[in-house]
Amino acid sequence: MLSVPPTPLKGSTYSKTSHVVLPCKKLNDCSVACITRPGYFHRGHSMPSKRTRSGCWTCRDAGYKCDEGKPICGRCLRLNIDCKGYGLRLKWREYDAQAPKTTKPRTRRSSASSSAASTATDLPSPILVHTPPTTVTFFPGTPGIDNDLLRHWVLDVSPLLCVGASKGHNPFQTHLTAMAFQHEPLRHTLSYMAATHLAALSNQAIWTDLASKHQRAAISLLRRALCDPTELGSDATLATTLMMQVCARFTGDEEPTTNHLIGAKGMILSRGGPATTSSSCFRFLYDLFAYHDILFSITRGVQPYLKYDGLSSSDMGMLVGCTSDILQLVAEISCLHTWKKSASADTYSMPQAFLDSGLDLKRKLQLWTPSDANTESALSGEAYRHAAFIYLYRVLYNIGCPHPTTLMHVKLCLDSLRRIASTSSFAAAHVWPLFTAGCEAIAAEDRNFVRRRLEEMFERRKMPSLRRVLDAIEQVWVGKDAEARRGVHMMAGLDCIALIRSSGKVVEVV
Repeated sequence: MLSVPPTPLKGSTYSKTSHVVLPCKKLNDCSVACITRPGYFHRGHSMPSKRTRSGCWTCRDAGYKCDEGKPICGRCLRLNIDCKGYGLRLKWREYDAQAPKTTKPRTRRSSASSSAASTATDLPSPILVHTPPTTVTFFPGTPGIDNDLLRHWVLDVSPLLCVGASKGHNPFQTHLTAMAFQHEPLRHTLSYMAATHLAALSNQAIWTDLASKHQRAAISLLRRALCDPTELGSDATLATTLMMQVCARFTGDEEPTTNHLIGAKGMILSRGGPATTSSSCFRFLYDLFAYHDILFSITRGVQPYLKYDGLSSSDMGMLVGCTSDILQLVAEISCLHTWKKSASADTYSMPQAFLDSGLDLKRKLQLWTPSDANTESALSGEAYRHAAFIYLYRVLYNIGCPHPTTLMHVKLCLDSLRRIASTSSFAAAHVWPLFTAGCEAIAAEDRNFVRRRLEEMFERRKMPSLRRVLDAIEQVWVGKDAEARRGVHMMAGLDCIALIRSSGKVVEVV
């Protein structure tokens, strides 16, 4: 990514030596811990080690000196490891309901502060020109380039994010596109996503550079919005935060560097959740958060951030591809998993209430039936149901392949997915069942299907997250096959998620 050193904030003294970590701000129970800017050092903080300087994030995280080569530094190239680039990072602090609320936003003095409109676009870098929505310009002298990006977002990117978009209703377009013209952080976030997708499609550096600049602008403007209590409680700020999480699907990073769900959780809790508002936009954003939270909880190995009850909106159905009650059962299995981990015990040492809860979830999955048989929605629901069985048996009994029960659900899950074309919009919701059944597949035919389906999905969608999912599955296959040589019981006891996490990776299955 293109590294453009930011202009120092007014009123602060910087020297171009290393980096600055801006102090955390308490913001209406939700806060940003820091934004790290490469290239500047604040006089008044202790001098960081010269080994970190303004190098790539891979070298800085590891504490090694970086030669700052572009686009890949020399150390990462030599070691053949992922170079995470030089962009900004946004870190969130956990929501604290007991924290005192900030009632007055922090403002920055400037010669243009007498104009109320100037506060919305007073960015030190990059240059922003705020014009009417029909002619939004990002770079002076290059009119219309933002319109091209937003057009790509509307026509090509947003349909990739939900099922059934071809039938005329797309909640991302309905709720976010119009809002983006009035809210700069959201507009830059959507433009960042569109530019990243175009870079993957065309392999042209111009789109990578644009993506980097839009990312910088989005993070800087979002941080400013979080300093304003009114903006903090708006749908637009929540949408911006969640879409930054969605952006991780389009980036080439080895794994997401920031968990924006933490910030989104604080915003949702500070507003009292969906029961306190009738806004259809907030309801969609809540469903979008729940979808990512529940599926991400599986690979994090923890329970979801929020407790969900009644995920039944039509927008949720367009995210998961089937009735959302299946997703709610998956959330309950994650809670069961956390219960077991916190007790540091096997199933047979757990209290009877644990086993009763697991058996109750098993009965609910057995009784679930699709509302409309022989449709792509019903087939997607069946794939989710059998993936949930595989997940439940791993949590409840610590079994996987080659146990006959697990293999039965693997076959039924993959058979349901085989009946849906990879070109269908429903394939957008199939990453988790493909991952869950794929990790436990042992037959060459099943493994080849999973590999081929994910490769076809990538070629059609150009989302690097799909490649990361396939890499994780193949890592599990290597581990499973190695354990099989030691004995069948060793293979059945190998936890796929634990194996992936042991290598330091966290894969997103959305």
